Amino acid sequence: MPKVTIITGLILIALGLVGYFVLGGDAPSKTALIPAFFGVPIAGLGLLAMRPNARKIAMHIAVVLGLLGFIAPLGRVIPVAIKGELQLVASTFMLISMAVVCLVFVVLCVRSFMAARKAAGAS
Repeated sequence: MPKVTIITGLILIALGLVGYFVLGGDAPSKTALIPAFFGVPIAGLGLLAMRPNARKIAMHIAVVLGLLGFIAPLGRVIPVAIKGELQLVASTFMLISMAVVCLVFVVLCVRSFMAARKAAGAS
C-alpha cells in the first residue's frame, strides 16, 4: 500500500499543478493548488510507510487525509449542484477529479486494512 499512497500523492500533485499552470490562465488562483496541498503529505506518508515500524500509523493518517480530500471538494460541488447552478468548467472538473482520486484511494486503503486484519486474525 505505500506505493499506492505515493502514486496517489503524485497524481494529486499533478492535478494541482495542471489546474494552476495549465487551466489557470493569465491569473491562476492559489485554490487550484488544493489537490497538490493534499498530495504532498499523502506522498510523504507513503514514503514514511515504506518503513515497517511506521507503516500502520502513516497509512492511517494518509487515509484520513484521503477521506478529507474526498469530502472537501464535494462540499463545494454538491451545494451548487442542488441549486441547479453547476457548470462543467475546469474548476468543477478539478474538484470532481480530486474527489474521485481520493475516493479510490480510500477504498483501496480500507480493503487493505480489512485484509491485514483478517490475515492477523488467521495467525
